[in-house]
Amino acid sequence: MFRRRAGCAPPRSVRLRPGIAFVLVFAIPAGVHATDGPDPKWLDRRVYAAHPDTMERIADARLPREESGLLGRNREWGALYSPRFQMGAGHALRMTLVTGRLEAARRAFLALKAGAGVIAPDGRIPSRLPAHVRSARALSSAEIVSAAAFYLGDACLGALALETAPAPDHVASPKARAQLRADLLRGARWLHAQRGMLLGFDRAAPNRLLLDALAFQACGRLGHLDRLTAAATPFVEHALAFRNRDGSFVEAGGWDTGYQAVALRAGTDLMLAGYEDRALRLALHEGAVWLAKRVDVHGRVNSFGNSRTCGGGETFFGEPKKLALREVVLALTYLGALGDDRRLVGAARRVIDWYRNHPHRDPCYRVPIGPFGSQGPISVPESGDCIVAGRPQPTGRNVHYLLCSAVTPSQSAGGGEALRLWHRSSRARLGPSPARWRSAHSRWRMAQSQSARR
Repeated sequence: MFRRRAGCAPPRSVRLRPGIAFVLVFAIPAGVHATDGPDPKWLDRRVYAAHPDTMERIADARLPREESGLLGRNREWGALYSPRFQMGAGHALRMTLVTGRLEAARRAFLALKAGAGVIAPDGRIPSRLPAHVRSARALSSAEIVSAAAFYLGDACLGALALETAPAPDHVASPKARAQLRADLLRGARWLHAQRGMLLGFDRAAPNRLLLDALAFQACGRLGHLDRLTAAATPFVEHALAFRNRDGSFVEAGGWDTGYQAVALRAGTDLMLAGYEDRALRLALHEGAVWLAKRVDVHGRVNSFGNSRTCGGGETFFGEPKKLALREVVLALTYLGALGDDRRLVGAARRVIDWYRNHPHRDPCYRVPIGPFGSQGPISVPESGDCIVAGRPQPTGRNVHYLLCSAVTPSQSAGGGEALRLWHRSSRARLGPSPARWRSAHSRWRMAQSQSARR
């Protein structure tokens, strides 16, 4: 359930490119403070103003229906099995506060309190699975720690928003707020003691690394604890090392539009918690541009080549993972509002419109990106670097390609190229480094040239 993918060693760090984009991204609009990051209430209001109806529905989906405060799988299973499934209540609290929906804010607080209520006196945050679940098993210590980080980042950021709200007593009593704060900080101190295990377990998943960093940064700000906020930096640095040159984050050796959105959201929340870093901001901007390019004119999010969701091979409680369009909408809207980028906000609007018109359609949408033409079979020799015949198409679970040249059967004997295509090889063969893709492509072209001369 909470397990990271095996066999994902960290790739070589891809250096961020300086230049014009650097200047454009860091022109700080009104409401953004250079030392403390963007003001959360200012940005939450801008996001709400961009898509009011949608933001209300997103917030309402993370509000409890009963006094128990349970959300998601916890509500489905009838008990609080993991605070990780209470995630999202903090964002719901923030959104209801900026819109003045106090009754909804009280319900969001109830969900946060339910998650914090299981934190042990020593700070341990337990997670378990019910026996009747198909994939039920005992969770490892690392899985439990990682699940705790998911909850704490969202919860501490929500609690921080409540503490700085104009009239917090209308949402929760001072005693209830103090108890929530004490519980969350006790859990954050326990998480800090487990940070080595957490970094080792999540080291190959940038979306998780940014969520881990958010837990330390948000809880550190909530409790004014410098040792917690300082712990966020190694996680951010590891996450930024997992970037492809095109702006996407490396997930399971490739890219994934679903987890790209999760990483962008976590990084934006990290800045809202006061983590201000130019490299992070540039990475988030480039990542959002990459994601927006995968939203077509109809609002469908392209999942072609996804390494984890929509045919990528991963499952969640026995079901194949699909795109979370909610995360795509939030990621593009927040980063669009932060940088005054209408293209990002417009892409989010197209996704909203598509889902509104097709509420029960499969969000997974796999079409080749670029001048691929019609789909057809692909042939990749076992011993070759990347020689394909015909048109490209995914060949199975977690397969990626490098920069190739498509060669028709009639041309292959003479070494002619029909079309140049961007693909990535499987991670085991070449890894995610663009330099290695180009090197392999050069070797292939040299072999083709020598063959033609013969």
